[in-house]
Amino acid sequence: MRNQQVNQRVSECVNALKLLENLNSGVAPEKVLIGKDFDWRQFENQLNISTAAIIGHSFGGATSLASASNGFQKSIVLDGWMFPLDACQQQTSIKPILFLNVGDWQWEENLEVMKRMLPNNEGNLVLTLNGGVHQSFSDFPFIFPNWLAKHFGVQGSTESTLCIQAAIELTLAFLENGKEGAQRVKEEKFFNFITNEIYGRERFKILGV
Repeated sequence: MRNQQVNQRVSECVNALKLLENLNSGVAPEKVLIGKDFDWRQFENQLNISTAAIIGHSFGGATSLASASNGFQKSIVLDGWMFPLDACQQQTSIKPILFLNVGDWQWEENLEVMKRMLPNNEGNLVLTLNGGVHQSFSDFPFIFPNWLAKHFGVQGSTESTLCIQAAIELTLAFLENGKEGAQRVKEEKFFNFITNEIYGRERFKILGV
């Protein structure tokens, strides 16, 4: 069932990319919600489709990986949930991938899928964020004051503003300069809480943390 759901998401993402390709070619969409007076031709030859990338969080991370073989050039997976992917989707995700994980949320079976996908492209990179939570890649922690966010478990020991800043800067660096760019930003700005080590909650159990 989860694989069927991710395939539906993939279809939607691919359709969105095709729409952008049509706009870049000067083809206006047939069904619109904002009226017929909008000038769709302003997008003609203005979009760089050759660098289209797809980014997803959690279940959206699986969607981004499954979509990558359908015209997207890079995938960024924010604390991705790998369970919805079948073996074929794992093998066909051959475009460069940035996995940005929260160590305290990931677990062995999930990480094993990532490890199997890493050899698919030499431009793949896994970074693990220490002190964050699964919601660190969303705006959810910012709904509450810091003390209340920590009480409800949507903020960890690393401040939410720092987590989201790291996610944004690493994403931009990976899109612009690939694995080397993201690695450089990590080493220059976020080395104190982001590591190249791949680990999950089992490690914390072993350490008794």
